[in-house]
Amino acid sequence: MHPVEKPHHRQKTSVTRLAHETALKEEEDETADTKRRPLELSRALPPLPDFMKKEAGLSAADRGTAMHRVLGLLDLNKVRDIASLPILDRTAPIRSELDRLLSLGLLTQPEYDTLQSQQIAAFLLSPLGQRMLQSPEVHREWPFYMMP
Repeated sequence: MHPVEKPHHRQKTSVTRLAHETALKEEEDETADTKRRPLELSRALPPLPDFMKKEAGLSAADRGTAMHRVLGLLDLNKVRDIASLPILDRTAPIRSELDRLLSLGLLTQPEYDTLQSQQIAAFLLSPLGQRMLQSPEVHREWPFYMMP
């Protein structure tokens, strides 16, 4: 019996080597000169999938963190009567509070630009928001310490 010759396969290889091998012309062997040659891809790279594309502005997590911070720092006395305001004026006290938080450095400009006062108003006008605004005492984000 004659042993069957198996093609030689490398156990591991680098991405650079693979890229160079695809860039080599069929009749070329890999040499020191071909390794130094700049890569020329023969075909266009496929487009990035949506989940890998950079988001313009803040990420969803950053927007959520900014909204959470605003709800924690909002002066409830300044927005307490939001439900009694005409519909078109309901965002004015919220926008004023966002301006205040920005001027105090508690919000960054990108956070400020991303936050939508209509969303905050919708929460404050919801049953839970109204319950919070009507409550004589609201407890928000109390600091705590863990002792070893």
